Amino acid sequence: MKKYLFPLAIAACLALFNTSCSSSDPVPPAEQEYNGEFIKPDYAEQAAAFVLPIDEVKDQNGKDAYLNGINITESGKAIFEVKTQDGKTKFATYNAVIEGNTYYIVDDAGNPVGTVVKASTKATQNVTIKILIVIYVDGELYTFEVTVTVPMLVPDPNEASRQTNNLCRTWEVAQMNIVLEGDVNVSKIVADGNMEEFLNAALDAGAKLTDSEKDALRKHITSMTFDKNGLFSIEYSDGPSDGCSWEWTDKDKQEFIHLKHRNGAEFGNKFLSNESDIRVDFTPTSVALTLETEIKGNQNYKATLTMVLK
Repeated sequence: MKKYLFPLAIAACLALFNTSCSSSDPVPPAEQEYNGEFIKPDYAEQAAAFVLPIDEVKDQNGKDAYLNGINITESGKAIFEVKTQDGKTKFATYNAVIEGNTYYIVDDAGNPVGTVVKASTKATQNVTIKILIVIYVDGELYTFEVTVTVPMLVPDPNEASRQTNNLCRTWEVAQMNIVLEGDVNVSKIVADGNMEEFLNAALDAGAKLTDSEKDALRKHITSMTFDKNGLFSIEYSDGPSDGCSWEWTDKDKQEFIHLKHRNGAEFGNKFLSNESDIRVDFTPTSVALTLETEIKGNQNYKATLTMVLK
């Protein structure tokens, strides 16, 4: 893929980050300084992350694959970090139903996938957890069964700001917008998470894309999740999730988030910068994420990407 492609940059952040932009600001200016607080997600008090010993929790079917982390998020998503048999770090997203010390993991159809049972609720010490999970990652079936003592990371509610509380949940894509200015000119609004519409608009505008670049844009984002333990993930209608780490660039202002690759995971595609900064604007019912970047290559242009999440 070549950087002159709007898609990759978009897909990079979008495909990676489903973001988009448009000549008309999708966020009404009167609402951009929203200072209220959203209703807490269902599992805001039960969210936790478990950091497993690197390359120790191995697939029970004999594959050279390892479970390296589990994030149970504020909105009840269970995100598994897996080092697959090809040596790459990938993410699989399921749903979690929390009852006491047990996380019941189910797929979108409600079918059971497994359980994670913790022996303690204390966040200040290691906890023993019993894992029995059968999950698909990028089309491959993996089974992990182990009892292990690991750190349980639970966010301190006294440290979470209003902005963090508002951001950390699972969002659906309400609108994506993109504006390209330069050798390639495109202005496109999409009413959901279908990035292929950006691909078609770029091709119509004369962008020269390789087959792999086209494939990177043939994705449909279903949801995006931020959690207070620093994980950001994108879920697609098919294929594995994307995942990376996030943090505020300025803990006082909290206007931009910074994305950083996580444990060697390939977030979206190689054209997403490992040090991307994304602007965050809240309205009473949504959040808008905006990325601006310059693409230089055989074709040069400025890309502005905005995604509205609800």
